[in-house]
Amino acid sequence: MCNGMFEARYLQVDHRVPYEVSGNIVDKQDIEHFMPLCGSCNRAKSWSCEHCDNWKTEKSPSLCM
Repeated sequence: MCNGMFEARYLQVDHRVPYEVSGNIVDKQDIEHFMPLCGSCNRAKSWSCEHCDNWKTEKSPSLCM
């Protein structure tokens, strides 16, 4: 998200579509469901998602894409 250059050890694995919206992912081996983020971007994305109407009520994965 920030396009920063980080060593792999500083990246965190994040769900592209939040777990709270998509539920349990059947194929956990499909890397398309995940993305690497730096800690700052991961926290910013989490905060944005938690304050989104889709997270709170709609639960539509397509809106998160």
